[in-house]
Amino acid sequence: MLDFSSVEIQQIINHYVGNQVNEEPLNLSESTITMDDNTTMELLDYLLNPFVPADFHSLAYPENNRIFNMVDSIFEDPAEFIPKSRMMATWLADVIQSPKVAGGDITVAHFVNVGIGDDVVDAIGIFKSERKMDFINFNILENPVSIDTSYGYALKGVDIGVIIFNINKEDGYNLLTFDKINRLPKLQYWKNEFLDVKPINDDYQQTDQVLKITKDFVVKECKGEVSATDQIDLLNRSVDYFKSHDNFDREEFEQEVFTQPSLIENFRSFDESYRTEKEIETTDNFEISERAVKKQERAFKKVLKLDKNFHIYIHGKKDLIEKGIESDGRKYYKIYYEEEK
Repeated sequence: MLDFSSVEIQQIINHYVGNQVNEEPLNLSESTITMDDNTTMELLDYLLNPFVPADFHSLAYPENNRIFNMVDSIFEDPAEFIPKSRMMATWLADVIQSPKVAGGDITVAHFVNVGIGDDVVDAIGIFKSERKMDFINFNILENPVSIDTSYGYALKGVDIGVIIFNINKEDGYNLLTFDKINRLPKLQYWKNEFLDVKPINDDYQQTDQVLKITKDFVVKECKGEVSATDQIDLLNRSVDYFKSHDNFDREEFEQEVFTQPSLIENFRSFDESYRTEKEIETTDNFEISERAVKKQERAFKKVLKLDKNFHIYIHGKKDLIEKGIESDGRKYYKIYYEEEK
């Protein structure tokens, strides 16, 4: 549970980090920003609105992680805020190696009174704003009315950001991060190089990972081995298991979803290879996270697409749908139902 309702900005500073590959400048501020109450509220909305309390990570390898050491210094001594924020901006400039990455304003903030679960902690936010736009302003209090233009960022939220919470220091501090812009793997410098994060192995991550592995197995490995309707049925049963149980039991899950010994064996082999390749740790028993199920459920295909003419939504009871071929070679599905709604 994340609660920003009482959050306050203790210190805030802004730097500009250009893309040094493109010979853009790095401009570092010497002092923090002073704001009035109205500006502070607008800025809080701008910085914090994009965050949702879902996919928590932590900073990997704390003893060698640069961001961990900088943030840790600020938590220990707030007087370190300005020099460490300058180091963060310099480090970000160093890790940007692609000419396709845009430069932008880097805002570093020290927050207090942040609610996370049952704790109230301080936190460090690092935000990057890239996409500027023109604004038109009508000065209606002037006579005659005048018009001027401004150039800046829309208040809908920053483009890239991370909030690092002063909790679980021994594991690298809990954090939330997002990147709205750099979706291609080769451009994901923020999460991989700049922060170097790892998932937190909690119930949310456990639930999320098992659902991802199951989906990939059914969609990729079972394709061609089972029919399209059977694939959708397996996906439906997977989600139904997580929605109808409070706790995950691997053996019970395999028996209820895959049922056939050969399919169970194939899933176990795929699961082991997947976790080894991606360095993922999962356990055989954990409490199911409802939030993770809701997130993953949207990605589970329930639609059978037939050419460009028909989409059939299958939510269960695959025994009520039959597949066949006419004598002239045309393929068909026969659907049984009790009432039309």
